[in-house]
Amino acid sequence: MAFESRRRWMRAAVMLLGVAVGIEVFAGRAAAQPADSRALAAAEEFERVVTGVIESCAPSVVAIAQDRRRRHGDRPLPFDLDPAALRRISPLSSDFVPTYFGSGVVVDAAGLVLTNYHVLGFDNEDYEVDHYVTTADRKVYRARIKAADPRSDLAILELVLPDGLPAQGLKLKPMLLGDGSAARRGTMVIALGNPYAIARDGQASASWGIVANVDRKLPASADEDVAAQGKTTLHHYGGLIQSDARLNLGTSGGALVNLRGEMIGLTTAVAAQVGYETSAGFAIAVDDVFRRALESLKAGREVEYGFLGVQPAPAEADLLGGAPTSATGVRVERVVRGGPGERAGLRRDDRVTAIDGAPIATADDLVLGISRLPPEANVRLSVIRAGRASELTAELTKARVVGRRVVTDRPSAWRGLRVEWPAAIVPPQELIEIPTGCVAVRSIAAQSPAARAGLAAGMLISRVGDRDVSTLAAFRDAVATHTGPVELTIRTPEGEPRRLIVAEE
Repeated sequence: MAFESRRRWMRAAVMLLGVAVGIEVFAGRAAAQPADSRALAAAEEFERVVTGVIESCAPSVVAIAQDRRRRHGDRPLPFDLDPAALRRISPLSSDFVPTYFGSGVVVDAAGLVLTNYHVLGFDNEDYEVDHYVTTADRKVYRARIKAADPRSDLAILELVLPDGLPAQGLKLKPMLLGDGSAARRGTMVIALGNPYAIARDGQASASWGIVANVDRKLPASADEDVAAQGKTTLHHYGGLIQSDARLNLGTSGGALVNLRGEMIGLTTAVAAQVGYETSAGFAIAVDDVFRRALESLKAGREVEYGFLGVQPAPAEADLLGGAPTSATGVRVERVVRGGPGERAGLRRDDRVTAIDGAPIATADDLVLGISRLPPEANVRLSVIRAGRASELTAELTKARVVGRRVVTDRPSAWRGLRVEWPAAIVPPQELIEIPTGCVAVRSIAAQSPAARAGLAAGMLISRVGDRDVSTLAAFRDAVATHTGPVELTIRTPEGEPRRLIVAEE
């Protein structure tokens, strides 16, 4: 099957020449002479390839609809007390036309659907949101969010099955994933999705074109509040595929596939929502970081990103600072005390020229390259200092993620206490020093033993009993061995130890 697809693809490569000949035949000689049979055959062969890919991949693309209800106080009114609800068509009805909609891709036959984070309606907390998925067999299912990650703009919906229906009864076809990092300008692609909710019956609409460019950046938001938070997603730094395939509102979360029937990108129409008169067609490339995020989200886990603890100098600041235009790499403007960069030996005004051997040229390259790696990854940095080249190795910590995350499979709280990497609870621009040899308190459950002991979010824990804890794994191992009251050593802002006793639940 794969060989036949490749053979068809190679034959279809002559299509452009065939079409050109066909145009000359029809335009130059009008109807006086028949079209060149070889050109027509090439065009028809290409058409068969395109229609075959659509027929194969479309069943893996679904329509997503939202039913939003304004909250009244802390809870929405019951259906029978809400006058607007009495006039509302059920989202399970084929007559339902959603105001909020998007696309999704089946990634597991048991009922897991991948879509964009921004499709799920986290932008307005004044509404209660229910999600519905219409599959290719025109069946509508309620769906719940299994995991959502704002930094990758990815999320997983899980279909809620009717009582008695096993997962095997869904008959869903997972999408075959390809390699988006191999896409090049001119690669022919097909986009499948739900533009303007036209495909709300589950029959994905298709458009086609070429890859216009690679490693593109998401346009900055026109929303001042969002812009004030800085670049909040990985895609503000690069890594997007740009396509001239038509991507209208509603195609976010759809599939960008190649002529082999492999998804090489998850389409996003977000550019159409930030003030651009003519939106660019973007897709999140299916690459290593995409696959890592996807596996975490499918399991209901949090997606984690590496953090080096340095602030790179913007290109304009670099030039204003006197750097020659021929200077390579990225200048380090600030090194956070106690961070991985400082511990590795990085200094201010060092120039980082490569990450694990991959050259970098801009501040965005540095941020994106580090963010692609998980915490505790060892990264090799090529550095130029005072004209001399060297290599440094840093062990990354965890980056803070801006925005609401959804995680359904997280480690259990210990006596009402959850811990986190210290660097992940403070905005990077506010980080002056990253404490080492400790973990940070992420949250405390009200009325829990941890709360009664006096623990609070932001505190630093350096010891559990007589054991030092410098990582999350070390903390979990330490508390797992204790029963009864447990002594925790807290590091105060002045650096002095303070001991608290946490009772057993």
